[in-house]
Amino acid sequence: MKVKHGWVFSHEEIYRNVWKEEPIDCANAVMCCISQLRKKLKVDSRNWNYIRTVRGVGYKFQPLSGE
Repeated sequence: MKVKHGWVFSHEEIYRNVWKEEPIDCANAVMCCISQLRKKLKVDSRNWNYIRTVRGVGYKFQPLSGE
């Protein structure tokens, strides 16, 4: 899955691209994986995340400034 800075991806788009299956009630599986990714990508104690939640839509990748 190619991630473009600032693009928002729905739960369904993420599921389809990661698991290569049609999404059926996929929100919980995606949320769990996003949670694990956030823990692994945590930069420092300020709790800044590369992955932002866009409420009601999905997630977007937000790199640190200068990247």
